[in-house]
Amino acid sequence: MAEDIYMDVPKVTTMGQTFSTIGDTCSTVHSILEGIANAIKASGIFGAICGLSVVAEVIDLINPIIKQVGDLCHTVSDGIKGAVSNYVSGDQTGSTLFR
Repeated sequence: MAEDIYMDVPKVTTMGQTFSTIGDTCSTVHSILEGIANAIKASGIFGAICGLSVVAEVIDLINPIIKQVGDLCHTVSDGIKGAVSNYVSGDQTGSTLFR
């Protein structure tokens, strides 16, 4: 028996855009933190004396995670956009993922 599938397209589209915005924000934060870490490392002995080398190490530790979250948000956003597109066009092949 076929099931009726309903999607509130505007709300789901907004959700996809929100994930895209979060992904963009994470990418921006990643770039900024990378620049800060590189500047601290370039400061050499001054950075070591002021304790900034610890800050650079912390940035190096968390920055890959921020990039990974940003990439994941972009992937989710793309998936949502595809789901909306398929729903609007009547293609239900992807709906089996949610049953």
